[in-house]
Amino acid sequence: MEISAIQSIKLTLIQITNLSRDALHVYAGMAIFLATAFVLRKKLKSPIPWLVVFASACIMEAIDAVDALRSYGHWWARESAHDIVNTIFWPTVIFVLARWTRVFNR
Repeated sequence: MEISAIQSIKLTLIQITNLSRDALHVYAGMAIFLATAFVLRKKLKSPIPWLVVFASACIMEAIDAVDALRSYGHWWARESAHDIVNTIFWPTVIFVLARWTRVFNR
């Protein structure tokens, strides 16, 4: 069984940071969300940063699915859904609070 370059990078990140896979998804989601808002100069209530996080999570899980199919002959859909939820959870909370409450208003 040969792992892909992306899987190798993920395993290296896990070793370097000493974080769990779930934690890496949470951190990646927040980093993508905040970086997108900053780079594109969008407010946190804009759907654009959230959509970028969601698209990124889906793309990475599609890559993981292809890797799993090649390596093991099947894909773990429940685990992929879990990873997507972990990635988008906090960006979703922040987006909802920014968009529909006054939490982030001055």
